[in-house]
Amino acid sequence: MKVLFLDAYNLIYRAKSGFTKGDNPVVYNFFRGVRPLIEKFEPQKVYFVLEGNPIFRKEISSGDYKGNRPQQTRFFHEQIGFCMKTLREICPLD
Repeated sequence: MKVLFLDAYNLIYRAKSGFTKGDNPVVYNFFRGVRPLIEKFEPQKVYFVLEGNPIFRKEISSGDYKGNRPQQTRFFHEQIGFCMKTLREICPLD
């Protein structure tokens, strides 16, 4: 069985940089980026992997973990929520 694992947060952050018109541009770009991957690899199953809470890394970096990233807007966090909600609806958990 061919399985495809996708880093959901990476794809969402990449989607943020694309086309920005419409009510949900990040959601649109997210699925616009996922579709060619599924078509290219033709998997029987697709898993979207989500980042957990990297406590160990945060302890090592003492507050600098991903500290160089700019603060995200509320709109962007809402878009992440829309992406996750849509994924849960169309991709039920095994």
